Amino acid sequence: MLDRPGRIAPDQNPFMPNFDPDDYRPPEFRLVQAMSKAHGEQGADIGTFYCESTDEIAENLTFSILKVIRTRTLWGDNLVSPACSSDNRITPRPGGLHPGPCGSCPAKNNGCYEGYDLLCARLPLETEPELFLLRVGGMSVFPFKRLWTTLRTRFANQPYRVSILLESERKQNDKGTFYVMSPAETALDEETAEQVRLLAMATLNLSLNPAPEPDS
Repeated sequence: MLDRPGRIAPDQNPFMPNFDPDDYRPPEFRLVQAMSKAHGEQGADIGTFYCESTDEIAENLTFSILKVIRTRTLWGDNLVSPACSSDNRITPRPGGLHPGPCGSCPAKNNGCYEGYDLLCARLPLETEPELFLLRVGGMSVFPFKRLWTTLRTRFANQPYRVSILLESERKQNDKGTFYVMSPAETALDEETAEQVRLLAMATLNLSLNPAPEPDS
């Protein structure tokens, strides 16, 4: 019944049969900017991390990464919903503005931005692990590229071996003040790393882009 160590194949799960990865929706944290809905309506300070589904506002987040996917996003005029996006930087999702492939798309270097979607586990681990999604985009991509380099050179591309302390850093340009994510890594002890690894294996089939909720 296990298609990988610690994971039940989705179509063979006797307790929740026929469930698809898109049926699961972990909470999602976003970095609050001056134009964010969370800043205007929920009162979250810019530079903090806000989770809409739990209404939590966090100054920082400590977690381990279970899964990463490389994304591309071309935002529409309303800056609310993407005009086109990709979950692998190769082919766009159905219904997008461009048919793909991403490598030959005219928007690749003209407004379509690289990013990362992360499935994370809050640390320290609890009896019932707390999972959440983290979207990384814009200028925050560059600090994470430095993190991926560290994971490759020091941790053999095994993110479950690392604790991440995520804070924000204030930046300024000709358009004004904004914040970027600032991750700092610390090696986990072997026992905790193994617990995180098992959790990562058990959640491999979770979708990082579930279907959107209806407006009403």
